[in-house]
Amino acid sequence: MYLQKNSEKKWLIKSENKILGPYSFDQILDLLRKKQISIIDEIRDPETRWLYVRENNEFKNIVEEIRKEIDSKQESTKTFQSVAGFTGVTTSGYEDTVSKTKTDIVFDQQEENTQARDAEVVNETIAPPVENIPQIKMMEKAKLYGVMTDENVQDKIGDYSRRLKIIAASIVILLLTAMGSYYYFQYRSEIKREEELVTQVKKLKAYGLYELAAQKYVNLPPVARHNLLPVLLEMYPTMQKTGAATLDEIKELKAGGLTPEQEAHVELISFWNAAKQQDMVEAENALLRANVKKQSLILIKENDGWLNYKKGQYAKAYDQFKMLFDREKSGRYLFGMVLSFFNSPPAVRADFGRELLTSLERYTLVYFDLKKELLIGQIYLAKQMNEEAIYNISLRQFFNTPTMMSMHFNRPDLLMPDTYNWSDLAPIIEAIKVNLTGDQAALFEMHNLIESAKLNSADSFLNNSQGKLADIKILAQMSLLQLNAQGRSAEVLALGKSGTLDMTSELNSFVLAYNQIKSDPSKNVGIYLKNLESKEYVFYKEWLELEQLKAKGPSPALKNFLQDHFFTTDNFIPVSEARSLGE
Repeated sequence: MYLQKNSEKKWLIKSENKILGPYSFDQILDLLRKKQISIIDEIRDPETRWLYVRENNEFKNIVEEIRKEIDSKQESTKTFQSVAGFTGVTTSGYEDTVSKTKTDIVFDQQEENTQARDAEVVNETIAPPVENIPQIKMMEKAKLYGVMTDENVQDKIGDYSRRLKIIAASIVILLLTAMGSYYYFQYRSEIKREEELVTQVKKLKAYGLYELAAQKYVNLPPVARHNLLPVLLEMYPTMQKTGAATLDEIKELKAGGLTPEQEAHVELISFWNAAKQQDMVEAENALLRANVKKQSLILIKENDGWLNYKKGQYAKAYDQFKMLFDREKSGRYLFGMVLSFFNSPPAVRADFGRELLTSLERYTLVYFDLKKELLIGQIYLAKQMNEEAIYNISLRQFFNTPTMMSMHFNRPDLLMPDTYNWSDLAPIIEAIKVNLTGDQAALFEMHNLIESAKLNSADSFLNNSQGKLADIKILAQMSLLQLNAQGRSAEVLALGKSGTLDMTSELNSFVLAYNQIKSDPSKNVGIYLKNLESKEYVFYKEWLELEQLKAKGPSPALKNFLQDHFFTTDNFIPVSEARSLGE
């Protein structure tokens, strides 16, 4: 599935916004070893798109060599720090310093000696005896009390008053210091939490996980949200849907301080809103303004292609989508080419049919974004051109591709609304149905209804098919697809144990394993993985392995798995979710 190294290729390097090259494979290795380029620079050859060097399978060996060298240096650093930790430094110095900041109250010894003392009795009077009352001889020791007018007493009282004031002042100072420290650290903690949240939002946006990014964005204080909003303009439709941002907030940004690319995205937001309201004149004007701001923005050209398609300029739209596809292999551009081709005049279709079929065949063999949709175009074209071998292979690929695959791939948020829909393929699907009969026609229609999200119609169709199909395993597979689309994992697994399914089917193996992992990730799905591997369905096997690792949370095994797999699926949502774990 992956391209093998060709030493004759010439490579381009994108480093610090500069394009370098072309270089040979050996020159690239030399540049990496000399650290003149790094593994996080981007690289491509004439046939592939831009990838990080570390993600390009052809440079896997040199990337591993560089990583081992980095790991070795890090280990040396850790060893030095570990040894340095035994220098005998303790926290006692800190504790001494802290203790010296406390205010101690010390009594002066000389003053202590001048304090008032109890006076001993120096004279005593014995009362004379009273008649008829027995004489009680008692002697009391009298205390000598100070008088307020006494100078020594006044000094002593003043001393105590001063000390009490000092103690009170010290207590107040300590309390204020403690409160100040508390609020300072609370403030610092809040600032740190805010910074971490901003970083998380940016990373989730970079991974294409827009809904998660919007959910975290709303937890930021208003000032932080306002400062971060220019960075998130690309995901405005999701932010609007979740209530994280409004069009008025976007308009406030026009006051200034935006980069040309951000200004272009503000105009793309205007385009998106106008297109959503079917105001094609304003949509076209907004797109022109965006193009003035940042002419090189690919999303502007893709939206312009769809604008021409919506206006019925199919030949022009086809040329635009083809230009984009030649520049970057994306299923979206091929999808636009298929629709533009099908709606073009016969003369245009005669000129470009063979070229389009070849592009579709090569893409669906390797890539999976919009694969099921593109196979519709491939099946149709193969039949029109009497390519029976390609037709049969394409039809088999279609039946073995899981339903609703496109929902697992990211696409730009600011694309023209109501594009890349299964419903757009309806005329082509009807043309394909003409050539299908019996069980094959029933299975195709079941796939079509599920892809169209018409699950109630699919239920009715399934019930009406009971007893009408020659192969009961086809009927069982149709039931499996419907239960899977409805998220009824327990019933999917029960059907897998019923003995009615074809257990050699690649599609059945994937659906059963996927639902088993969702139900209980600890269960062994090795039998399904083995079947997929034997049929060379490597992507589906790796997808299932990734889902099992994701269910266990962040781990070195998950990190290593991501480094070694999915080189051609940078917009695959399960991969983005796995990379975001722990962020």
